[in-house]
Amino acid sequence: MKPIFTQYILLLFLLVLQLSLFAQGIEGTVIDQEGEPLPFASIFIVNLKNGSSCNAYGQYKLNLPTGTHTVQVKYIGYETQQVQLLLREVC
Repeated sequence: MKPIFTQYILLLFLLVLQLSLFAQGIEGTVIDQEGEPLPFASIFIVNLKNGSSCNAYGQYKLNLPTGTHTVQVKYIGYETQQVQLLLREVC
């Protein structure tokens, strides 16, 4: 197994995070520092007290209302990472 570098999970999460504003949600893939997907990582929306798990390929999709959301990413052996997102209504 490859060594785990916890300080890079947030950077990589942000690199693959795709905002789907037309769907008012987020989708993407959680990967490690070497580009390998992290299967079944946990995605949690702090302010809504709701979340989901990634699939076997590290992919996730969450529908969210417009507004500011705090997103946490958790995976065993990695440091929990958190980022704030602002989703706006598309005209």
